[in-house]
Amino acid sequence: NIGNNFSISTEGLATALQSSAATLRTAGNDIDESIALITAGNQIVQDPSKVGTAFRTVALRITGTKEAKQEK
Repeated sequence: NIGNNFSISTEGLATALQSSAATLRTAGNDIDESIALITAGNQIVQDPSKVGTAFRTVALRITGTKEAKQEK
């Protein structure tokens, strides 16, 4: 089964990127770095939606945005 050879599916990657790509970019990550972070995070968590949300939160807190302060 090909699906078991990879830590994340294309659909899972798209899901995670939808919620985190903009904030990861604001934090200074390019698309390749964002994909790498999400793929590595998903190896452990196995839930692309949660991984995307987690990286969004981390990126917001790193950049110290107004949105990040509201998420506390």
